[in-house]
Amino acid sequence: MLRQRSSDPFVALHQPAAAAPLAKIAAPSCARDAPAVPYGSDAAHTPLLFPQRTGTARTPWLVRCSDGSEHSVSRVLRVGSGPDNDWILTDRFVSASHLVLRPESDGVLVEDRGSRNGTYINGIRIRHGELRPGSLLRIGQTELRLATNAQSELLGESPQLHRLREQVQRFAPSSLPVLVLGESGTGKELVAQALHQQSGRRGPLITINCGALPKELIESELFGHERGAFTGADRRHLGCFAEASGGTLFLDELGELPIELQPRLLRVLENRTIRPVGASREVEVDVRIVAATHRDLAQSVKQGLFRHDLFYRLAGLSVEIPPLRQRPDDIVLLARHFVRQARSEQPELSMSDEELALLCQDDWPGNVRELKMAIVRAAHLYGPTLRAQDVLANRARLHGPSDEVVSVKGRRLVDIERDILTAALRHAGGNQRLAAEQLALPKSSLSDRLRKLGIVTSRQVVAES
Repeated sequence: MLRQRSSDPFVALHQPAAAAPLAKIAAPSCARDAPAVPYGSDAAHTPLLFPQRTGTARTPWLVRCSDGSEHSVSRVLRVGSGPDNDWILTDRFVSASHLVLRPESDGVLVEDRGSRNGTYINGIRIRHGELRPGSLLRIGQTELRLATNAQSELLGESPQLHRLREQVQRFAPSSLPVLVLGESGTGKELVAQALHQQSGRRGPLITINCGALPKELIESELFGHERGAFTGADRRHLGCFAEASGGTLFLDELGELPIELQPRLLRVLENRTIRPVGASREVEVDVRIVAATHRDLAQSVKQGLFRHDLFYRLAGLSVEIPPLRQRPDDIVLLARHFVRQARSEQPELSMSDEELALLCQDDWPGNVRELKMAIVRAAHLYGPTLRAQDVLANRARLHGPSDEVVSVKGRRLVDIERDILTAALRHAGGNQRLAAEQLALPKSSLSDRLRKLGIVTSRQVVAES
């Protein structure tokens, strides 16, 4: 009698009955209690074996294939190269009936159906395993990656949004810090959530707004303090870095961080250690940093408001969220989504496609946040049938200097010129040739003025608000 030999302990431990359904197969205790297998970085772990659960997924999971195709996993899905599968792959190294995917609340359960070339999660061959957001499933020469449910919040079909989602998917498994840039209201926190949930990190996502804390409390909130470290410190406080251990720390409005605290943040990024206020020794932390700002940090470096070494340490991986005025095709999709959300309070609420299309005529300077609040307000004032003029009416707008009106009274000529050139670049999406055409200037003259004024150009000039 022939016996299968395998050098893979996980394969050797699991020889399930041929027809046994996945839900009835219990993992051996020695395998179930085994430690997590590190993969890719110190922070990422792959749960290969798992306790059995009977719950079902709250929402469908999205699985992306390396060939660009996508499948929603809302029920048991059979995957293979044979014609009787729910998802048919043309990879010649994939078996006819290769595996089964089963959605759960925390991820997707994977069962190999005796394939010839095996099933691998994050490089480890498995018979039964759990695919979590950001994890990589390889069968034959095909790679499948599980996208997080939270990514559905990054709505849009424009090329800019497709590129943004691709960047999030690519950057999520890395332990490197990510810098998220974009105007106020574009959805920087949603990007941070998607990065965390697709990273596979087991710790929590902790968010702190660097611009909302008093200067005297920022150090304690970030790094923690010991009991008695200062007046009023009657108990030990962990701080955001310690609370986010094993997870992600989202530093919102990083551009507002006082420059005297920036060296301490740089030290955490380089050494992965913190020293709480009043502590005598440093503490190791395992935290992935995601930072966001609406400011032009390169310009802040030139002005001495931001350390250049911290800027280069954070800017290794950067994600730029385009403002809504640069992707008008997404306005209808977003508006329809917000109308559906508002139906939880007003079931009869509706807005026709023709009226939704009229919303594209506005530039929405407050971006997605302004669009959402405009629809919510109109739903309460004018529902249940909304018109575009209801949504656009009586919106709160900031009155003051804008891209079209530049204040000149009491200002230096060089500051006025800087505002005009910056506004032109912003409208041109950072493209100097288009900006020069708007200003009726030769491109060489515009480039010369930008260089003399110290204006750092990129494909997207971010407005300060």
